[in-house]
Amino acid sequence: AKHKNLVAFVSGKEREPHHHVRVGAMEVCRNACMDLRQQQVPSVPRATGICALIFNIFLPGVGSMLAGLQANNSSTVLIGVCQFFFFWTVLGWLWSVYWGCLIYNKSKYHEAVLLGISIYSQQ
Repeated sequence: AKHKNLVAFVSGKEREPHHHVRVGAMEVCRNACMDLRQQQVPSVPRATGICALIFNIFLPGVGSMLAGLQANNSSTVLIGVCQFFFFWTVLGWLWSVYWGCLIYNKSKYHEAVLLGISIYSQQ
């Protein structure tokens, strides 16, 4: 059987299609706060990581929203929306650029994450 979400298949945590998942607004906010504290960004392909970084530099928050949509991660989309609305402050723009760097750095190891290989192990 073909699996659309390889990460879910590998981890054994396959989800129902997106339109069947109902997530409350409070749960999305709670997840976004946890992601912020842990600096947890989604794993996306390298091309998406590069685009997210570039977008977050020139259109703050848009890259985070793109990465969140690509990874089906609503908390990252919410973080991107917050970055977009706070970019007019220097802190909001810096937050967006930093988050773009985190997304890009994690995207370099996307294939390893998909296969469940530790990027920290020595061979």
